[in-house]
Amino acid sequence: MLRSHLDNNKLHLTDDKHNRTKVNSTKQVKYYQLKFDIQILRNEINYKNRIAMGLVSVPASTDGVGPELAYKALESQFRFSWLTANDAFFIIEVLWVQIVISVSVRKFN
Repeated sequence: MLRSHLDNNKLHLTDDKHNRTKVNSTKQVKYYQLKFDIQILRNEINYKNRIAMGLVSVPASTDGVGPELAYKALESQFRFSWLTANDAFFIIEVLWVQIVISVSVRKFN
């Protein structure tokens, strides 16, 4: 998963899968491959869509009976994508990072 945070006016991107960190600053800029970042985003969206469509079982317990499949509202069963605020924020964050990287690349070229 790709995580980002801002520290001392520097953008830190951490890739958990490959254990590497990129720091964007004015002195040194290292870039992730755009295709790799977009694939992470696609995987995350596909996983969220599968949960919304009920293709992934989510364990839940009720009244101490034990785990069972969580029931989705009837209306959500007919929707292909059911994005929450967190999903939307994640998508916006990844796209924003890609915009910042592409603008930085154009400035240095």
